[in-house]
Amino acid sequence: MCCNEAACKTWFYTTIYQIMAGFPWAIAFWTMSTKVDADQCSGIPLLFVTVAKIVFTVTTALSIVAIHVQYRIENKSLKSHKKKCYQPTLFFLFTAIFICWFAMWVFSWVAVAFRDDCVDNTMRLIWGAAIFPLTLIGIGLCLGCIGIVAVIIAAVNSYLIYFPNCTVI
Repeated sequence: MCCNEAACKTWFYTTIYQIMAGFPWAIAFWTMSTKVDADQCSGIPLLFVTVAKIVFTVTTALSIVAIHVQYRIENKSLKSHKKKCYQPTLFFLFTAIFICWFAMWVFSWVAVAFRDDCVDNTMRLIWGAAIFPLTLIGIGLCLGCIGIVAVIIAAVNSYLIYFPNCTVI
């Protein structure tokens, strides 16, 4: 690949994230949709499973296209005017993926509201689709707070070097 080390790392991590964010959900919903019994699950939850398998498959495909577009942007051999043409495309792809994921998250909570219409294992997958993003946000917030506290402690400790009799930790 013809890109600098930082660009390569960014491209690699973004690639892994994009594939891992939608692909497992697509597999899970395609697998569960074949096992759904119409007597056990109907209405909004069944509609959610049907829509989810399509939307997560489409977002996985959009992620693969976005990976290629991002690679083209990071490629050193491209002229800058061509890179500028790819940037709006990448923005559009990321926006479309995010909107699809957000819409599915909202729809998953609507399906959870109608959980009495579904009594099989499909409802567990719907609960997972509803709670998983909140879990990731919570973990991100906790790690961010820990990082801020660590920076503050390091700053205070570096300041207290000038006062050898004082310590924070």
